[in-house]
Amino acid sequence: PPPPPPPPPPPVPALLSPPPLSALLETLNRRFSDGHPTNHLADAGLLLRQFDDSEDRQRPWRGCPHGARFPPDAGNECRIYGNRLSASIIYAGMSERRFH
Repeated sequence: PPPPPPPPPPPVPALLSPPPLSALLETLNRRFSDGHPTNHLADAGLLLRQFDDSEDRQRPWRGCPHGARFPPDAGNECRIYGNRLSASIIYAGMSERRFH
């Protein structure tokens, strides 16, 4: 007799809805207030993405285009920092720290 047919694929999970705005704000506020110096990004505070002409000017949220050739509308800094994004980590206790 022929082998049995393979089992059907598992069902596709339902798409999750984004959290309510109040939950998102609570998370952002908690990360800001509880942030501290650490190598663990989730505990460090808020990561703010900055736009500083080191990204593709047509699609700045994407950063620099990949590859050695950059289109004319790519920021000049792409040629130097092509695999990086400008960002800062901030948290409430930063003003209390002393930097030397």
